[in-house]
Amino acid sequence: GTTTNQTAIMTMTADQQEHRSEEQTQQNSQSSAVDPVVHDNDNDNDTTQTKKNVQNRDFAKQEYWEERFAEEESYEWLLSFKELEPFLIPYIQTTDKLLLVGCGNSDFSADLYDAGYENIVNIDFSSTVINRMRAKNSERTMMSWKVMDMTKMDEFEDDAFDAVIDKAAMDALMTEEGDVWNPNASVVAKARSMCRHIHRIVKPNGYHLQISFQQPH
Repeated sequence: GTTTNQTAIMTMTADQQEHRSEEQTQQNSQSSAVDPVVHDNDNDNDTTQTKKNVQNRDFAKQEYWEERFAEEESYEWLLSFKELEPFLIPYIQTTDKLLLVGCGNSDFSADLYDAGYENIVNIDFSSTVINRMRAKNSERTMMSWKVMDMTKMDEFEDDAFDAVIDKAAMDALMTEEGDVWNPNASVVAKARSMCRHIHRIVKPNGYHLQISFQQPH
């Protein structure tokens, strides 16, 4: 027979965006095409912060993330777990096995764990961030961390997870799409590969929960 699983897409609205922390709002207000990487300034007498201008398409590049994660302690994309919790709890239970794709250095996994959802696997293609997050969360012993490309999740068995959570991970992948109505073929292939893997590894009647800043089309 055929297996079915479901995708719940939670698109961030303008009202929800206003609830982000002041720091993140300031960071993201620079330009719609630029997401600044914030560094501490070496000059103690200068309270300003230096920023690297980054093009949206850089978000799809592994080398960009390796460099950023080597310097950045934590960054919460879109919304925090606390803000998303009311929307997530209808789909997940504390006994579920959960996969977070493109986990980055967000505190989302830790907050999810502390709320009672302890059976979590986190993946990211950056070895830098996985090593740092594994050390940072060493006391959360039920949660695991793996270096893995979310478009190539062959290591996972079929029907391995009750739910897969993607918070802005595919958004980063899609930054190289070009024309939204005629996207780059390589980006389409990567997105399809990611979705095929998720469909395979989610249990029948499980969920692919996608929190996205992408437009509905």
